[in-house]
Amino acid sequence: KNRGDRVLKEPVVAYELSGMDGLVYVSRQVLGRVSVLALVYRVEGGKQYLNRAWLELDNAAHFRDWGTRQILDSAEMTTAFAIAYDWLYDAWTPEQRAEIRNAIVNLGLKPGLVSYVTKKWPHQVDNHNTVGNAGLSIGALAIGDEEPELSGEILERGLSSIRQSLSQFAPDGAWPEGPMYWGYATEYESMYLDALETACGTDFGLGDIPGLNKGGWFPLYDNGPADGTFNYGDADEDHDVRSGPQLLWMSRQFHDPRLAQYE
Repeated sequence: KNRGDRVLKEPVVAYELSGMDGLVYVSRQVLGRVSVLALVYRVEGGKQYLNRAWLELDNAAHFRDWGTRQILDSAEMTTAFAIAYDWLYDAWTPEQRAEIRNAIVNLGLKPGLVSYVTKKWPHQVDNHNTVGNAGLSIGALAIGDEEPELSGEILERGLSSIRQSLSQFAPDGAWPEGPMYWGYATEYESMYLDALETACGTDFGLGDIPGLNKGGWFPLYDNGPADGTFNYGDADEDHDVRSGPQLLWMSRQFHDPRLAQYE
């Protein structure tokens, strides 16, 4: 709620590219703001939180694109809009729902579908694959009943592609890109699998991929006694990951209370 109250006083996020990182930090800001505003509204109400979330969404819905340099940009923004559409569906007017849905379709899913056949990320085994597939699929699940053909194709491609990156958790749950990207990949892995479960009643066997059920142990073993991590791979001391809320989901999903205790 403190975070939500701070957002109430801040201007909407501006479209601003950041070097090779493209629009990802903008998308991440929108996702963080919309998520916390929607959560506070769902828990205790308050039209100010709903209205502020709409200002953020309406602004981003009029961006010229949601990023063209890498899939992370549009995947994270699509996730933000999917959460807003789903969590706050009953609070939106029909016109607001249409604007959110159209943005998901035209700025998220349609360009994403093209990138499945024109870009390298669907065949990679890193965080781009995990986040890209998860973000687009979460968007597809949010509007699947209203855009069945497009959403179905996104979901089908995602289920096939994401196995390549999730297989990197084998055999013992370690993530080859290091602790920072463990946090990024597992954040979207957990949101994706949970979204499949809640929307479809199944994760289509993805949770059975070897090593996935052990992924929550990675930060426990990666952290050392001197308040630091073994920051190998694409990581540094300013971006290590000691834990994360996804451990609570993993604890429940894989029946291991020790992960929740650690978090």
